[in-house]
Amino acid sequence: MKGGKEMQDYAAQWGKRYHFDNIYNPMLKLSTVDLFQAGEIIAGDGYEISAHEQICAEISYVVSGCCDFYTDDQVFRAKQGDIHVISAGRRHKIVAGENDNLRMAYIGFCLRPQAWGKDLESFYRNPPAQLQNDRHYSRTLFEQLLGEIYAAQPYATEAMDACITQILIQVWRIFEHGGETENRRIVEEARIDRMIGHTVFKALRYIDNHISTIGHISEVAEALRYNPSYLSRVFREKTGKTLSRYIQDKKIESGKAFIREGMSVGETAARLGYASSQSFCKMFTKSEGCSPTAYLEREGGADAQAEKDDI
Repeated sequence: MKGGKEMQDYAAQWGKRYHFDNIYNPMLKLSTVDLFQAGEIIAGDGYEISAHEQICAEISYVVSGCCDFYTDDQVFRAKQGDIHVISAGRRHKIVAGENDNLRMAYIGFCLRPQAWGKDLESFYRNPPAQLQNDRHYSRTLFEQLLGEIYAAQPYATEAMDACITQILIQVWRIFEHGGETENRRIVEEARIDRMIGHTVFKALRYIDNHISTIGHISEVAEALRYNPSYLSRVFREKTGKTLSRYIQDKKIESGKAFIREGMSVGETAARLGYASSQSFCKMFTKSEGCSPTAYLEREGGADAQAEKDDI
């Protein structure tokens, strides 16, 4: 069997109308669907799939060109990136558009009992009479599916199963949540979330490595080349803590370690960039509920009690 690219070249060179239809008889039982057919059409002006009654649900994706979907008494003009869904029992035909070669991928299937939630089952039993557009993500999924069918590599059935599951979920999301615009919004939000996560990670790493010299959040923002307001906002969104509070907490955490190691309060204050011992003590007491000296005594008392318990 020729691969997808070879068949496109073949159709273009010889002007053939190519209709690849991989029909499974009996149906191919996958984890979430029984697959009846999966294939693609590459055709020129006026190519027609004659009227027929659907024996299963079908999703069609227009890779390029245009066509008319006839569903019962309605007609839908589909263009590149459009998705059409039809349920079993509906009467249906497809006619390729003029002056633009059509390429369309499709799958015919029956949902497996209890494999899906009621919302998705209801959608494929009675899909809305309309088209939705999704030029990017859905195309990738269909091309992956056709690639698995053409190549017939080991574990192809398992890979097809994964592709079809993603296609059914993606198409349902597109129709339920607004098509390509919603899909772009989701992708963009994910990209921004990754970017913000990277920004916050850089801030955390910088603070941890420079806690002794940081005096103000503006120093962190300047070192990382971010606007201070932006850095403060995304830091709080991601961590639930203000940037200044995180710096303060890290200074107190470092101060406790220095004191336990035997450093004096004055030396600790200077090491952490405080203007005076009094400033450090005030901040320490506010955070820990006791002075640095009382903290050291408390820690020492705990150690002494532990030594007694060991005897």
